[in-house]
Amino acid sequence: MPTKTPPSSRDARLRKFFDFFDLDRDGDITHDDLLAMAARIAAAFDVPPGSPKDVALTNAFQGFWHELLKSLDIDGDRRINDREYRDGMIAAFATSGGFEHGLRQLIKAAVEVADTDGNGTLEPAEFRRLEEAIGNPAEDSEEAFAKLDTDNDGSLTVEELLDAARQFHTGTDLDALGNWLFGSL
Repeated sequence: MPTKTPPSSRDARLRKFFDFFDLDRDGDITHDDLLAMAARIAAAFDVPPGSPKDVALTNAFQGFWHELLKSLDIDGDRRINDREYRDGMIAAFATSGGFEHGLRQLIKAAVEVADTDGNGTLEPAEFRRLEEAIGNPAEDSEEAFAKLDTDNDGSLTVEELLDAARQFHTGTDLDALGNWLFGSL
């Protein structure tokens, strides 16, 4: 039987994700943070600014930002603080089809940028490079990849990454594979 995650473990996962996106470390996720993350990913894969892949990635991050605002920005200040993020993320996955759609578009655009061989999926080296671009240590990527590759075909699909994101944000099972989306805690 799987071990259940104590609330503090879910909080630690959510805090890790929050910290990835609070790039300027001001305690809030903002529109600028998300655009900076999109730019980091594009730069890591040598995607020229203004190219179709760059535009698609930026648009996906913009769409995700709007879904974050709708789902999580309780006080309406156009900033997502740690409390809003932590308290709202589970509900956002459970109740907002738009939120999951926005996240799917973000993951799809990121995969399209990171998929350097053009086969529609991420292989281990592509995944490692994407993880490094978002600020995750390279040493976690091999184990994370193996756990997230649920069909064991040696590649990660958009669906596998979306399932992992859902588990990461909402799961209570300590053994859930999605807990590895951003490496070890």
